[in-house]
Amino acid sequence: MTNRTKIFFIKLIPIGKIKHRLLSRVYKHQEIDSSLLNENKEEIIQTPIQQDTQEPIQPAVATIDPRLQKYQGYIPASNGCEMQQFIDWVKNWSTLEVKNIFEIGANFAQDAEYLALQFNVMPENVYVFEAHPDICDVITRIHKFNAYNYAVYNKNGNVTFNVLPITATNTGLSSILNLTKNEQATKPITVKSIRMDDFMNQHRIDNIDFLKLDVEGCNWDVLDGFGNRLKDVNAVHVEAEHENNYKERNHLFDDIRNILIANGFEMVFFQRYVSQSDSFWIQKRFLKKRN
Repeated sequence: MTNRTKIFFIKLIPIGKIKHRLLSRVYKHQEIDSSLLNENKEEIIQTPIQQDTQEPIQPAVATIDPRLQKYQGYIPASNGCEMQQFIDWVKNWSTLEVKNIFEIGANFAQDAEYLALQFNVMPENVYVFEAHPDICDVITRIHKFNAYNYAVYNKNGNVTFNVLPITATNTGLSSILNLTKNEQATKPITVKSIRMDDFMNQHRIDNIDFLKLDVEGCNWDVLDGFGNRLKDVNAVHVEAEHENNYKERNHLFDDIRNILIANGFEMVFFQRYVSQSDSFWIQKRFLKKRN
């Protein structure tokens, strides 16, 4: 391939019932054909490096990793280890030094914890935002992070937040929006909503080095709430929808891509699921030149 992005193939890990098991394309750094990002069908591609197995993927349990013992009795949406590929990207292909971490839609803050350990960031420099009040209470008990029971959005005030019980099999599906198909009943509650530009100004945050963003259908709204301060975010991992899974209209991947590109980011990682994707973006000024 001449002057084109190399394509890597990896096996995906299923999360809940939205992200299904399949093989997907992963694009790393520059010249990504945007038409490939809008495919709606599942695709399995045969390659020499493809690895597949019919054996179920076993979730990490507290008896295997002592770090996870604090989560006993709860059901986190992940164990944090999926962040390793983005950690490696920052360390190997950028000049960014991660000195603080922000996680919006934190669940039990397991991803923030893993990121902090790998980047050697002290708890006082980790900020997590979780709109589910019961889960946020757990975060304050098991972590020493700056934890806020806010729904981060593009307006200040109050919003209706649809919560699943803390005992639900996928607590990460709580959202401002309502899923079109949800086998578990949600309960509407009122929570405080904030804009991140105001939060950064009030707390004198000059820059955010690593932002982890997963707020179930409202990721564009969170980015919009950064206003001009989005340029002060150095790296973003974001989940995005490629089709509307909610009763209300929500912004899809193209909108998220446009707002990030307009604020100086370049996409260096993309991984497609059935109706969602994970992507990783870094401000261009931190990217190392590649031969």
